[in-house]
Amino acid sequence: MSKAKDIFDLISELRDEPLSKAQNLILDIRADIAGKLLAYREGHNLTQEELAEKLGISHELLDGIEAGMVSLSIEELADIAVKLGGSLKIELEI
Repeated sequence: MSKAKDIFDLISELRDEPLSKAQNLILDIRADIAGKLLAYREGHNLTQEELAEKLGISHELLDGIEAGMVSLSIEELADIAVKLGGSLKIELEI
């Protein structure tokens, strides 16, 4: 089991282990989501507790999302986007 506290610890921990393309893609997506939520929260001068309340989720879950350690479903991502007045765009490049 991983001892990583956030996405950066996880990447560092996995650096010596070969990652599949899918694993790298997942890490990139988690980091992107984490960064966007953190930027939103800081841009609106919100605490984690305040943003969590706005989203209807626990502070602990938001902490995990911002750390890049939580995988969210498409439904959960869409719900977050709507609650923050945004949209969700998913591209499958094949």
